[in-house]
Amino acid sequence: MGWEFGVPAVLIALLAVLIASGKWRWFYIAAVTAPRDVKALSRYVKLLFLVKKYARQNATIADIFAEYVAKQPEKVCFVFEGREWTFREVSDYSNRVANVFHTHGYKHGDVVGLVMENRPEFVGTWLGLSKLGVIIPLINHNLRKNALLHSITVAKCNALVYSEALCEAIGEITESLPSTMALYQFNDAIQQTVLANSKDLATLLQSASKELPTTNVKKASHHDQLLYIYTSGTTGLPKAAVITHSRYL
Repeated sequence: MGWEFGVPAVLIALLAVLIASGKWRWFYIAAVTAPRDVKALSRYVKLLFLVKKYARQNATIADIFAEYVAKQPEKVCFVFEGREWTFREVSDYSNRVANVFHTHGYKHGDVVGLVMENRPEFVGTWLGLSKLGVIIPLINHNLRKNALLHSITVAKCNALVYSEALCEAIGEITESLPSTMALYQFNDAIQQTVLANSKDLATLLQSASKELPTTNVKKASHHDQLLYIYTSGTTGLPKAAVITHSRYL
């Protein structure tokens, strides 16, 4: 018996064994889920090519966000407390942040901590700082006293940005912070009272340019540090994990 007869016979025998043993269901499930799996694989391959493209371009997260802003500036990026933020508005806000801190002398490699509840300004602030090559520790806004102080000091922050809602928490540790650390308080409105030795960030942002600063700015690279993200600290004080631009993707 030639191979042209032997192969079909083997396949038929194998099929009979699978049916008899009840394992045919595995093939049925595989056939049913194949379209979904093929689509997932296709998207994964596209993602790999995209990641490699950004690596070749030495792109940062700010660069990638700028691409989306250029493509769809008026598309809604965030919805928060009834207000819609478009991609353009988030970009403008982040550029204002970049200009404020650039004017104040912050540069590539500096560390500016951020303690703020989840809101669009939270993203806009770290995105803007990243445009200067600044590293941003994202500090849990639920931390208090020793845990909060540790998270700020262990990152060796040059400055700290905190929201109005965190005034009490920051006030409790102010005397323990390094005297060289600049403090920026973000209020929901301008010309509001801020903690002693803190700068009024909302007022500074109002007068800042919404154009991206380019003079004397050392751009970050694809593999530079972007964020510090902390563990929960269930077995001790919070520990920071380093997130680069490439890893963030």
